[in-house]
Amino acid sequence: DVRNKARDAVAASSKVTADFTKSEDSGAPANVIDKHVKQYLAEIKSLQTEYKKLGSAKVDYDMYGSKVQSLEGSKKQDETKIERNRTKLEEARINYESILEATIKRQKELYAKRQTLFKAGFVSYWLSQGTYIAFLSGNYANVVRYAKENESTMMALDVNSIRDENTPVQV
Repeated sequence: DVRNKARDAVAASSKVTADFTKSEDSGAPANVIDKHVKQYLAEIKSLQTEYKKLGSAKVDYDMYGSKVQSLEGSKKQDETKIERNRTKLEEARINYESILEATIKRQKELYAKRQTLFKAGFVSYWLSQGTYIAFLSGNYANVVRYAKENESTMMALDVNSIRDENTPVQV
């Protein structure tokens, strides 16, 4: 009896998994919303490349700043070299500030989207859970009914009264 119900449960579980997988591939609302969340996460990830560029620009800016300071502080000053490095320092500063400004702008744009996208993630998750629960309730009805039919007997079960598999359950 239990073995047959266990087989039913396995079959129902396989069906739930198959049905749910099909629903994930469909245009179900949870999936459509989830695509928006994934797009937002991809935007956040792409911002990481900006951090690398920003870090590199900052290294260049700091390097030319140190170089100019060193050249200006040396006893034998080469004005041509100092001026050339001041020009490079100014270019590096402009480049760094430009990348910094663009990065901050993108950060603010992404940050402005956060509440809506967190809400979308929450809604997508619970819509997906609702779909899964609906599949469960439909496919496990026979197994749950069997469990309910045997609930009172199992609640009153006396494990010490069971001697072998042929001994009836005492309640």
